[in-house]
Amino acid sequence: MAAEGNFRQLRLIVMQAELTHRPGAAAPDVYAEIIVDDKPCEHKTPTRKRTFLPRFDDTPFSLVVSAEGSLKVVIKYKAWLSKSSTIGQAVLDVRDIPAGATEGHHMDLRLNIKDTDSGESKGTVTLRVGLAGQSFRTAGPDASTVAATPAAVGSAVALPQTSLVNGQITSEGLPPGWEARQDGRGRLYYVDHNTRTTHWTRPAVAASAAAATGNGTTNPGNGTTNPSLDESTTSRVTRDEYGELPEGWEVRQDARGRVYYVDHSSRTTTWQRPNTQTMALQAQFNQGRNALAEAAQAHGQRTLGFSSTVSQQTDPHDGLGPLPPGWEQRVNPAGRAYYVYHPARHTQWQDPRQQGSGMMASVAATPLPAGWEIRVTSDGRQYFVDHNTRVTTFKDPRLSLIGKVDPSIPQYQREFKNKVWCLKTYYCPQVTGQFKMLIRRESIFQDSFDCIMSEHPDETGYANTLKRRLYITFEGEDGLDYGGVAREWFFLISHEMLNPMYCLFEYATSNNYQLQINPKSSVNPEHLQYFKFVGRVVALAIYHGKFIDNGFTLPFYKLMLHKNLVLKDLESLDPEFYKNLQWLLDTEIDELYLGMTFSADSNDFGKVEEIELKPGGKDIEVTDENKAEYVELMANWRMKRGVQAQTDAFMQGFHQILPQEAIQMFDERELELLLVGLAEFDVELWEKHSIYRTFTKKSKQVVWFWEVVRSFDNEQRARLLQFVTGSCRLPVGGFAELQGSNGPQPFCIDKFGNHNSLPRSHTCFNRLDLPPYKTKAELKEKLILAIEETEGFGLE
Repeated sequence: MAAEGNFRQLRLIVMQAELTHRPGAAAPDVYAEIIVDDKPCEHKTPTRKRTFLPRFDDTPFSLVVSAEGSLKVVIKYKAWLSKSSTIGQAVLDVRDIPAGATEGHHMDLRLNIKDTDSGESKGTVTLRVGLAGQSFRTAGPDASTVAATPAAVGSAVALPQTSLVNGQITSEGLPPGWEARQDGRGRLYYVDHNTRTTHWTRPAVAASAAAATGNGTTNPGNGTTNPSLDESTTSRVTRDEYGELPEGWEVRQDARGRVYYVDHSSRTTTWQRPNTQTMALQAQFNQGRNALAEAAQAHGQRTLGFSSTVSQQTDPHDGLGPLPPGWEQRVNPAGRAYYVYHPARHTQWQDPRQQGSGMMASVAATPLPAGWEIRVTSDGRQYFVDHNTRVTTFKDPRLSLIGKVDPSIPQYQREFKNKVWCLKTYYCPQVTGQFKMLIRRESIFQDSFDCIMSEHPDETGYANTLKRRLYITFEGEDGLDYGGVAREWFFLISHEMLNPMYCLFEYATSNNYQLQINPKSSVNPEHLQYFKFVGRVVALAIYHGKFIDNGFTLPFYKLMLHKNLVLKDLESLDPEFYKNLQWLLDTEIDELYLGMTFSADSNDFGKVEEIELKPGGKDIEVTDENKAEYVELMANWRMKRGVQAQTDAFMQGFHQILPQEAIQMFDERELELLLVGLAEFDVELWEKHSIYRTFTKKSKQVVWFWEVVRSFDNEQRARLLQFVTGSCRLPVGGFAELQGSNGPQPFCIDKFGNHNSLPRSHTCFNRLDLPPYKTKAELKEKLILAIEETEGFGLE
């Protein structure tokens, strides 16, 4: 009686052999025999006459081999009519067959043919192998009697063991009314006399009551079946002889005994065994294939954070004349007019034309409360510092001293939409006519460049023909442009012109995909013309209310707004360079003898040149006394090196469409929002892909934080994301793929300070430092104050 053991079903094709050619020897008539586990030969190939390179038929052999056994391919030749001689043999250990060699994904193996006596090499043979069935067990005198028995797949219990006693099939261990039988091909199947059905899968005793449903039945006589995607997780087999399958996968077996794999997440089946590497490659391929389509779809869904047209009046036409400078009339939902004074961020019911300037004059004449101070931002905006609580605000604290605030009056808010209304009303009027462009998709960059740059500024200094409604036609396409085609063109052209492969722009860092001007763009002799073209397209996007595909770095937006750059701006561009300069400020260097001067080395394609940061800088040594000036000059040089000409060309093209005053009312973060727009934020995914330091997910401040975020509108969520990460945009993968200074960095909430502090952020690490506030209302108030009324860095 043969010993009990594991067996595998194998499909084998002997492809060809390359025999050693001996000089003067005649080419033999060659064939191959297949021997399984040293048993008598049952399979052989057709004979190929007079050749040292026999190519055999692609006829597959179905074999049952021991999981621990071996397979021999014996190459023979016919010496004369009745006798054959052995040239040599190739041995294949079943354990050496790769796991990827499965049914439908055969693998070619080349083996050496060796002399059976001397071990001398006689050539090579190429085999095509595939494991066509899952391993199963058998006990009895002859494993061949159950060669094609299908293993039980789809059950959480162990694979069934077929019992043969003296060569006879027994039904021991089967539920009542069940019987085990064998068809003419030696395959085992099971008969349920209760429901008069047959099955390839051995029934479990506990499942006998469910057999009456008839699910999964088949007809062993014809060997066909219809595998289904059973969604029951309790009946899945998620492990085979090679180990555990990835999550969501299941191994099954069809009526012919072939193993296949089910992916329940995508509801698909495959013959190939899944593994981590193949799944990662497949995911990467799918992401690359769908990225552009997803990005285009998301681009078309971007908004400015509000959908309704803002109705504002600076001249109500009520016979009293225009409002004083800085004032605006609005209407609340009940239809009552109220008045907004923007410089002081104040609202009131009284008409300022009737009360004169007395109120604001009295505010200016009133002294500040104790501990308060007035300061001015770099762009001339006034704000107030409360040294008692270490907070800043744009709201004048003296307003509360003049009189009580009526809670029924709509309170002043940071109104991005008001600024957009001013932009559209005063700087982007509708111009009659159309500007038509015929574009070929395969050369969209060059065609667009030719069309846009062919229009020259008129006597006003602006290319006014480009302000007409854009009417774009793609060559060979019948689409009519009523806005959708133009939106697609802006997406495609910005995707092309901002592509770092053109050397006009580059990513800020290896893990920061915001764009900055490439200092090496001069490799293209026409690069300044292209930057002028990019400036025109960016201005046209603002003028026509469209969005570009990718955003620039915040320092670049500050350059567009003619704002001064500060050291902290360097952190998002070059964190290491920033750390070195910050160390210089924090360290006494007079005793260190660093040997630094007011100069920097510029490497231009291998040519190193010394650049003076100030006149005579190479002769001025850096000391503790002048290091602050050195750091400021060095930071500005690092952020502007080699890009001044490109920036000027960009702004020249921009100003041929829009004046500088059109965007001067925005800050750099609002300008980014204006250009790239924002998509809807899924707070559930945001929370799911966030991590916590010091806090836990169940901390009351964290729970309050997410409740507050859910209460925000889309613009406030965008400002919060911008406050913490430095950008209001998400990568293609959403919150799961947020990037930090050192690679992937999820949104993080950390605890710091006390309840009197404002939240602060670390944009390089996507981290929000949240004080332990005592109430949800206090958290919401301080969070809104931080994201809407703070400016710059280092604020606590």
